[in-house]
Amino acid sequence: MTPSRRKYESAHREEIQQLTALKQQVNRCMVRHMQLHKLLISVNPDYLDEQLQQGFTVSGFNPLPNIDKEIFQPALMFTWAS
Repeated sequence: MTPSRRKYESAHREEIQQLTALKQQVNRCMVRHMQLHKLLISVNPDYLDEQLQQGFTVSGFNPLPNIDKEIFQPALMFTWAS
């Protein structure tokens, strides 16, 4: 069993509610990000060409964070240290 899993199982009800709220917010953000990404991909090529002429550069796609490893485990460790 991972330290974050042990911490989750021994967490107080308030901590569990906070972590649940954090997870829900991150999930909403990820869904919104993907919706915006899909919208951006479907933008008219003429608009993108115009942006390129004005010095706009499209950066590479940044993958989404690993929710468990990069968000929840640090959050659990933070609440554990508190």
